Amino acid sequence: MAELIAYLGPAGSYSEQAAVKYAPRLEKIQLEKIKDIMRSVSLGVPAGLCGIVPIENMLAGGVDDTLDSFLNRRYPVGDTLDKLAESKNIFIISEIDVRVNHVLMALPGVKDTDIRCIYSHAQALAQCKDFLEEKFPQAEIFSAFSTSWAAQYIEEKKLLNFAAIGAKFAARKYNLAVLHEDIAKQKNNVTRFVVLGKGIKYPPRDAITSFVFSCRQDKPGGLHEILGCLAREKINMTKIESRPSKAAMGDYIFFIDIGGTPQNEKVYAALRNIEKHSAPDSFRILGVYQRRR
Repeated sequence: MAELIAYLGPAGSYSEQAAVKYAPRLEKIQLEKIKDIMRSVSLGVPAGLCGIVPIENMLAGGVDDTLDSFLNRRYPVGDTLDKLAESKNIFIISEIDVRVNHVLMALPGVKDTDIRCIYSHAQALAQCKDFLEEKFPQAEIFSAFSTSWAAQYIEEKKLLNFAAIGAKFAARKYNLAVLHEDIAKQKNNVTRFVVLGKGIKYPPRDAITSFVFSCRQDKPGGLHEILGCLAREKINMTKIESRPSKAAMGDYIFFIDIGGTPQNEKVYAALRNIEKHSAPDSFRILGVYQRRR
């Protein structure tokens, strides 16, 4: 049973917001990098630790750092079908969505006319470009390490002519005033997070199975053949994402989510065939978990 949950810091990030939403009563630990979360969960240090990481954004797609960390064999994520029951590797055990609602925040008492500089993460700045050009055409725009770092920096340095773009959660965390809400061009942006723990877990209902594989390079039509394994069993594929294998040009690793669990006869048959037709030592079940809440 998890007693602590590690998230991608600093405090006030959307990752912390996801951790609070998923497990409000668990003690929270912030770590600087996704690979640090993977390592801590894998080693079980501290004891009773699970982790939460962003895996997909509705606008930007897959989170490369997370997907690449899933491929790091030093802290293995997932396992083969035959080893699932006994595996002590990291697995996805749950998922949760967090709405990305960017706000403009500053120290209490600061007005729009006071603002000369605006800080945020580059992705947030891009999503709020139209708002910034309309409301603050003269302000200098600076890219920061993260949205929450920008809020923390303004609060710590007491910068009266500065504002930050980030989550309302961060504004509360750092006692900043919200000047404008919902300032991104896309109003229904969502980031999907997954929870990581040791060992496979089977939910009672509404399961998603996530797996990873690469195609045989010596066999044309390999991806078509593998996807056909799902179609023949009438299994719904809810996501497919690819990443370069970094082993050879044109060689890709595929991440797929499907509805159902390997405990279902048809799902098991499809996964067994996919494992058979995949490149050697590439197929792994990353997790079996309940659909997002």
